Amino acid sequence: MDNEGASRRQCSATTRKGARCRTRALPGRDHCGLHSPEAVEGRRLGGVNRSNAHRATIRLPPDLRAVADMLAEGIEQTRDGAMKPQVLTAMAAGTTALLRVVELALLAAQLDEMKRQIAEIQAQRTIEAGFYR
Repeated sequence: MDNEGASRRQCSATTRKGARCRTRALPGRDHCGLHSPEAVEGRRLGGVNRSNAHRATIRLPPDLRAVADMLAEGIEQTRDGAMKPQVLTAMAAGTTALLRVVELALLAAQLDEMKRQIAEIQAQRTIEAGFYR
């Protein structure tokens, strides 16, 4: 065993059962990898970042994230009584209309790409048909 391993201390954390953690602390630290403050915070945030709402938000185009944030803020304000429910309803209706426009634009772009691919395949087949005559 090298001197570095011998000089490492035991983790100072307490387990759920109340016993001291038996794992060695990370070099120069008081805690092992499982009990380090960074690991604990990462697990806490991991639960938040794994939520469906979070995953949906990060998949949104950047311009629509502001809209999602605005709706979330509106929901909080309505819950706190700072905004009338009718205002939130109007915001949600406007957001629905905006999302439909965005969805149609995305579908139109996909359709254009498919048309381009079809034309490319047809051109390739025409070339191949002429080659084999």
